[in-house]
This record gives sequence, C-alpha cells and structure tokens, in this order.
Amino acid sequence: MVALANVGNFVHISRVNAANTELESVQKANQAYAIENKNIFATSSAELDNKDYLSKPLKGTYEFDSLTGFITGTPISGYDGVTWNASLSRFD
Repeated sequence: MVALANVGNFVHISRVNAANTELESVQKANQAYAIENKNIFATSSAELDNKDYLSKPLKGTYEFDSLTGFITGTPISGYDGVTWNASLSRFD
C-alpha cells in the first residue's frame, strides 16, 4: 500500500508559514524603525519598504498602530488562500 500526501494541504500549509514568517519580519522591522525614530512606529508596511528595514519586498500589506506598533485592521497576506485570524493575530 502506498500513501499519497494531500498536496493541496501541503501547499496551503507552506503558504500560511510563509505569510506568518513575513508577518514576524515586518513586525521586527517596525520595532527597528521605532528605535531609530524616537519610539514612533511606522503606520504602514509601505513606510518600511521605502527604507532599509526589510531584506526583500513584501508580498503583503500591513498597517500598524503608531503608538504600540501592533497590527491594526486586517492585513493582506499576498499569498493565495491565506486568511487573517484576528483573534490569534496570525494567518491561517
């Protein structure tokens, strides 16, 4: 008997992991931004993209609270089939 993996599930899990990795990177970039800007956080990922805080262009779009640096609203992941889980502040 040969077991075949569910390729669709594997692809989805890979996209979710990529989206959450990007999310962590953009949050850390926003912390670095705040350190260099007298504790004022960026309000969007576009502000970080225009500087040298990220190692590569983002696939997603993110908005932040300028006082706390936390994600606000609903981020767009840029990865097909990935949705935002607001209660856990991550992509699923």
